[in-house]
Amino acid sequence: MSARRLGPGATIATLRHRIEAVDRRLIDLYADRRRLVEALWEYKHGKGLPLEDPRQEARIVARARDWAVARGLPPDEAERFIRGVVGECKRAMLTLFPSPLSLHSTTEA
Repeated sequence: MSARRLGPGATIATLRHRIEAVDRRLIDLYADRRRLVEALWEYKHGKGLPLEDPRQEARIVARARDWAVARGLPPDEAERFIRGVVGECKRAMLTLFPSPLSLHSTTEA
């Protein structure tokens, strides 16, 4: 989004305020995702299923790349972003569920 498209009244302060609002939404979305991942891992743990699923992670990355292209963003940038989100969620879950069940899955779970 260029400064021209933001309108003639765009200032550093208004742009920073809008960026802050986006950052807040990103954190809210991350919190939502983390709660969902925790629920998924609780379910898998209770069923004795492997907690990690590299094939699912590959699908998540592929979707992020596709969505990025559709939005006019570099797919490599989107991949780094989503891998960071997935990685942080996984690190948090591995502290909650430290068990031999966190081995890599070879089946869809």
